[in-house]
Amino acid sequence: MKQLLVIISLTFSVNLFAKEKEGKELSQGCLSSREYITTVNYLRKSKEFKLDEKQIRSIADKVSLGCSEASKRFIMITNLLVKSSLDSKSALEIAIKFASKTEAEVRTFIYIFKRSFLKNYLDLDIRTSVNVALTLSDKFDGDQKNSQETFNEILRLCGSRNGLDMPNKKCAELAANVAKKGESFKESVGKKFVHLFEYLVSRSGPNLPSFEAVKIAEELIGFGPTVYTNFLHGYKFAISKSGLNLSRNQSIEFGKKMAMRSVKTESADSK
Repeated sequence: MKQLLVIISLTFSVNLFAKEKEGKELSQGCLSSREYITTVNYLRKSKEFKLDEKQIRSIADKVSLGCSEASKRFIMITNLLVKSSLDSKSALEIAIKFASKTEAEVRTFIYIFKRSFLKNYLDLDIRTSVNVALTLSDKFDGDQKNSQETFNEILRLCGSRNGLDMPNKKCAELAANVAKKGESFKESVGKKFVHLFEYLVSRSGPNLPSFEAVKIAEELIGFGPTVYTNFLHGYKFAISKSGLNLSRNQSIEFGKKMAMRSVKTESADSK
């Protein structure tokens, strides 16, 4: 009996230790010296910057805090922004920030920035391009792939024949706003936003002018990817004679109400 109790006790202890270990993140080794040295050498050789030795060492010190590959991220962002004619001070500040970010965040920043700034895409000014890219990478608290996908979907909508008729800057700002509203969801909200907009302007749907449709779609998309389905079915049922037999405007409001219930919220009674 004692032996059995000992075995049970040991098994319980091992399982408990294993669970505790699973709950902890393992520490990552950082090549801090390499990142510091690489940054110092890069800044000393760069002709674009007029930095004294004290400034160079200060920047290298900050970059080295970003763990392994920090200097790579720093140099990639710096080169991109300086070649795009952003002032060196701003370029360095942004690059230092991304030295401590993930590879995914760096890729997203570069991806969004290029599509905002380059002439064969949106051709926006440098400051707007930087701000949009920061919103969808550094300030985006969600899956970075979703950020890029939503951005692309909105841009395609702006470029389509029956899509949004708005200036490139407004389109980029809309894309950033829609993506931000969907950052807490596992699924990208871009396609659902487009589907909802297209239904709102369609003859088989409410047949709204585009400026009204985009306003409603932008309002609802923050409730998640299922808003399109809920609005569609809610509107159709509300306007149908065999359903609620409501007017168009009343049916839109009903569809909106159903769409806003796409996310489960804590009821007042449960608090």
